Amino acid sequence: LPPPMAAPSDEAIQREIRRVLLTSNLDTVTLRTVLQSLSSAFRIDLTPRKPAIRRWVELAMADLDPPETASAPPPATAKAKHEPRARAKDEPRVQAKHEPRAKAKDEPRV
Repeated sequence: LPPPMAAPSDEAIQREIRRVLLTSNLDTVTLRTVLQSLSSAFRIDLTPRKPAIRRWVELAMADLDPPETASAPPPATAKAKHEPRARAKDEPRVQAKHEPRAKAKDEPRV
């Protein structure tokens, strides 16, 4: 291996991260493979800078994601998913399945 280079600047690492991500399959790339690519490119162990590199990879991945189209519905939030829908005053209340239904006198017994 060639001798190690001087420690790269943050900007140089961020540029290389972007280059690595642009030439990688984003479905299979991992932080480990990015770190390996960076270590090869700069000929230095960048493991001590892993927390910062993780943040930079996340930011670069967010930049690479295509913007959502205006016609796409907004993603549902977990909170909205569990809130009951407001019922109009004239809308009849529907009994839940677990509530026993009152039987009419004329209804035959099953």
